[in-house]
Amino acid sequence: MIKKQNACLLFFCSGFFLQSCQSPQQTSLQSGVAYNYSLQQWQSMAQSAAIIYRNAGLTLTAELKFKDDQWGKKYYFDKISLTAPLDEYRVDLLNPDLTNKFICSWRCERIDEPRYDKLIGYYTHFAFFYQALKPELLSFYSNLIETEDNLINLEFSNDQLMIKLHKLQENSTSFATFSDFEEFVANQLFKPSGYFEASTQSTVLTNNNSASNVITSSEVVEVSTLNSALTPTAQTPITVKVNDLICTYQENYFGKVLEIDADGSKALIGVKGQAKREQEGAILDLTAGYLIDQGGHFEYVEMDEMKVFSIVDIAHCDVIK
Repeated sequence: MIKKQNACLLFFCSGFFLQSCQSPQQTSLQSGVAYNYSLQQWQSMAQSAAIIYRNAGLTLTAELKFKDDQWGKKYYFDKISLTAPLDEYRVDLLNPDLTNKFICSWRCERIDEPRYDKLIGYYTHFAFFYQALKPELLSFYSNLIETEDNLINLEFSNDQLMIKLHKLQENSTSFATFSDFEEFVANQLFKPSGYFEASTQSTVLTNNNSASNVITSSEVVEVSTLNSALTPTAQTPITVKVNDLICTYQENYFGKVLEIDADGSKALIGVKGQAKREQEGAILDLTAGYLIDQGGHFEYVEMDEMKVFSIVDIAHCDVIK
């Protein structure tokens, strides 16, 4: 005679019906194992692609979405962006981490939280999300690798490549599909122009000490405060060329000329630092023109950014590092 407590296991020992005989702890554990395995697959795909993007400090994020239809739930990415910051509703496609992330429809739910359905048992949104979108992700990361290979084959210099990636981020918007994003990237990276639509290799500097607004600017990234020295040059009309070392009047930046627009009015500078002074633990701005007018020893905040300046806001200077 079969004991009652074993009847369920003997009768439903295969296929879908085995789920009904497992404990909640057991099925939840299996769901967690599947979740970790799928996430590791996704992370492995991401790490093998977009090396150039990561080296340039770019972050590619997207929202995770689902909607109910007559066939169940449809999962998809939305608002793919190079500029939107990470938060609990956006995932980094170059380094996916779903910890405390939400997937949204008309409501938002944790994507990694185990849930229970009487027909399928325990599951996570991510299990179905990844199953549905794995082919799309494979295609996306393969296309990223192909793009990087094409960039390498074109033999851009490091400065040229950094300019293109900087402009890519600056001109980026959000995209509804990977295809839209890939079309934008191709148009930006492979067209012949650099940062400016037309550029020149040199221009004449005049009125170097006249105050001028920076054309574009970004937040200062404070890395360290160091000591260095500056040898200023005479303030007479001179020619500035690509790769020259310059300082700016308004905000005391220093760096290298990467590109000059065709009419000679603006220059793209690879900024390496900004002169500051430290007082009682606070990092303070220096007076406009300090690097150009005074020189000598100064402290600075180390940076690695690109900024566009009016040509009348820059002057030659030699920073000794």
